[in-house]
Amino acid sequence: LRYIMSAELLRGWLNDDVGLSRQVGSFEDDLANGYLIGELLHRHAVMTDSAFGGFKDQQAAIAKIQNFRQVQQALVDLGVTFDSRLANAVITKKPGVALNLIYQIKLAIGSAVTAGAMPDLSASTGGAAGRVAELGPSRVRSTRPVVSESMEAARFTDLLKKSAEDPKEFAESIALARYNEHMLASTRQMEEAATLEQRQRSAFSQQRRQLQLSKTRENRRLMEEWQADGLRKHRENMQRQAEREKAALRFELGQRDKSIRAA
Repeated sequence: LRYIMSAELLRGWLNDDVGLSRQVGSFEDDLANGYLIGELLHRHAVMTDSAFGGFKDQQAAIAKIQNFRQVQQALVDLGVTFDSRLANAVITKKPGVALNLIYQIKLAIGSAVTAGAMPDLSASTGGAAGRVAELGPSRVRSTRPVVSESMEAARFTDLLKKSAEDPKEFAESIALARYNEHMLASTRQMEEAATLEQRQRSAFSQQRRQLQLSKTRENRRLMEEWQADGLRKHRENMQRQAEREKAALRFELGQRDKSIRAA
């Protein structure tokens, strides 16, 4: 009876006070992929927007891996004990485990609010501050050490291998995820290479245009210099010709004067 009362109180907190994106009916079924746990932590500012942005509300093994990696770190920050065995129990839907985890999260959030480590969101969410006290002391008495700040991906991969209903499907999902990552990386490399090539082509074309403009300006300058030099030489030739004609005329006039005086 006490378990049922605890479940109803926590269910009311999640559905009515917090107001998750979807209603929690069965703690085991609805929390197994870690999405709503992440959303709960995100709603209370325990998880950043960027961290929660990678969550997927899916049952695929790769989605569970990604979700619980982020959940583990946030729970460590909140001071809630969470290791691979507890994650495995949530994923495999062992009765009472998800309920107790939510209870521990609610207690930790309440303690953080009391200590002033996080804002009190109950006013905006219509929370029931006294409901935690009604649940009584926690039934979880873990003797496991708190995990380090970063749980290794290999441990979660092993966890999902053990909890997956279809190991073949799990392996395929992991392989597909790696293939997708490889394809994304290849696509980025191709795009970067194409961008670099385009930039090089643009730079080469710009260089060619600059060179052509330089040649055109140089040719124009040479033409102007040639024309100016030709005009100068023409003027000099015309001046010399005029001087020669003047000299010839003076000589002819002088000869005529001599002939007249001799006569």
